[in-house]
Amino acid sequence: MKRKGKTARINCKLTNMNSCNSYIHWYQKKESEPFKRVLYVSIASGAATLDIPSSGFEAEGKQILKITAAKDSHSATYYCACWVSHSDTDAIDSSYKNLNNNYCITALNKKGQFIPFIIFLFFIAVPVTTFTLEQDKITVTKGSGKTARINCKYVGSGFESAYIHWYQKKENEAMRRILYIQSIGGTAAYDNDEDKKVFRVSKSSNSESELTIVNAQSSHSATYYCACWETHSENVP
Repeated sequence: MKRKGKTARINCKLTNMNSCNSYIHWYQKKESEPFKRVLYVSIASGAATLDIPSSGFEAEGKQILKITAAKDSHSATYYCACWVSHSDTDAIDSSYKNLNNNYCITALNKKGQFIPFIIFLFFIAVPVTTFTLEQDKITVTKGSGKTARINCKYVGSGFESAYIHWYQKKENEAMRRILYIQSIGGTAAYDNDEDKKVFRVSKSSNSESELTIVNAQSSHSATYYCACWETHSENVP
């Protein structure tokens, strides 16, 4: 339990740091807002780079996020993540902690929730500055057994070679990647073979990626994110 004005520390436990691609990233997620990266840490040197200077965030070693003088604006769920090579189809290692309005840091428990209609919420996660990802809808609601489609528009250069990732985030559960795709008209790489029965993805010449959910069920109710990660070059995120 952390009181207002105190220091909070969140530890990131990665199952296999050797598979990480150079950096550990820390993200902040507030309700009804897109993800925001707060900093990233070099695995080799331990040096941290802040996305938002003077925000109260700092890295303590390679795997601890430190929040100095915690205040209301820091109330959020925090995620750590590292990205593996695209030649490796293993799932991304990630963990998350919640910093709530009472300044209590705790792991979130999984629990199921049934709703009669399937509501898909989606946001964009883009920790880069050379392009943007856009969507023209906030929610998609479908009856059970229907097909749901979610579009992601890439604005900028480099779409032809960019890897587009799609993630699923259910309430009180950790985010998980479903799949990613690179080639226009190509096939997707799935993190879980079971997802091949439900999820489809396309990448078209009009700079869009579409995630399709076939025979949608209540278990598919979630927030869906499309993301494109830019390779780090020197100190540029």
